[in-house]
Amino acid sequence: MSAPQPPIQSQPAQRPPMTPLFDFTPQPSKGPQSESGKWSTGLCACSPGGFCMSFCCPCIVNGQIRQRYDALAGNYMLQPGELETCGNMSVTYCAVNCIAGVGFLLDFFQRATIRNRYGIEGSAGSDILYSCCCNPCAQQQHSRELALEEKARENQVTIQPSPPGPADISPSSPAPVYTQEKSS
Repeated sequence: MSAPQPPIQSQPAQRPPMTPLFDFTPQPSKGPQSESGKWSTGLCACSPGGFCMSFCCPCIVNGQIRQRYDALAGNYMLQPGELETCGNMSVTYCAVNCIAGVGFLLDFFQRATIRNRYGIEGSAGSDILYSCCCNPCAQQQHSRELALEEKARENQVTIQPSPPGPADISPSSPAPVYTQEKSS
């Protein structure tokens, strides 16, 4: 038999800090509505059609808001007819809501992300309260904030096409060449 080994007398190595799943750090302001630190419209400033859509089909509205946000964050504009009705986020929202009844949590995360993007004051407590108790109105408020940035971008530049998908890129096609003419 081998001799017994003495017990280990040292502490385990320090682990690196955990990285958060969601980044809630304030981002630089992107739109004209961020100057005041408040939402551009009140919570109950919904149009009847928008409210009905959010009330009856919150999964579709959530997915469309996410698509629009991702397009703005990626610096491209969605073309008319390009907005999906039942995209991945819509299906995810529907599944989470039907299985667990907590689809409003996705709106909570979306609200915090939009609030941070535009420098809007608020807290996680108010975000969860609005998303849980007034979800249709909160969704429409998110939509109106995004619409302001979309409108500002349309006024600044012409609409850019969406980035090409994998099928749109051909390795045999030459890259465009841009030249600058010198004026004499």
